[in-house]
Amino acid sequence: VLAALRAAQDQQAELAPERLVPLAVDLETALLGRPTGYQDFYPPLLGGCLGLEGRPGGVVAERLPVDLAALTARRRLVWTGEPHVSGDTNWNTVRAVLDGEPATTAAIHQIAEHARAVREHLRAGDLDGALAAVVKEGSVRRRMAPGVTTPTIDTLDEVVREAGAVGTKILGAGGGGCVLVVLPGPEAAGVDEVLARGPWEALPLRLSPEGLRLQGA
Repeated sequence: VLAALRAAQDQQAELAPERLVPLAVDLETALLGRPTGYQDFYPPLLGGCLGLEGRPGGVVAERLPVDLAALTARRRLVWTGEPHVSGDTNWNTVRAVLDGEPATTAAIHQIAEHARAVREHLRAGDLDGALAAVVKEGSVRRRMAPGVTTPTIDTLDEVVREAGAVGTKILGAGGGGCVLVVLPGPEAAGVDEVLARGPWEALPLRLSPEGLRLQGA
């Protein structure tokens, strides 16, 4: 919507992330009344598989050399059936770090370490190593702060592992919402059978190599 409004004001306007993302972050923060992040806005703008790194002065977005079809085949996107308020969960985590809560602070550093490992594996073309690091990050995230995981998420993790999955990763703030199931290979009939039995729901997933494009009438 922001890109369309900007284009309507100026047909020559660029859709550069460094111009649109700060505005989107500010708008989301104002609407939620809680601090928000930048990570959700880069993929729809740029497409592909991205490595995002927050640095002093801005965010560096790196396009990683990944076979998107192969990556898609190794994952399942699952809706837990539990709506969540991500702003509240995120704020609880931020507040715990600001208060110096040791477990949450340590978990944040571990998550950053695993995220860097994912990027390094993808840079090297090591999809197995990258997905293993994703699962490790997911294990840390589940214990990061109260409310991140739920009984449904814990059960989902247990049953898909029993069916042959490598593991899971909570997406976003947790507390419900969606979970990523990581597979050992493109064939995962046992996992798909478990997901079909609910109470969760497997959602369509396709990674786009291109980001947002605006076309005039």
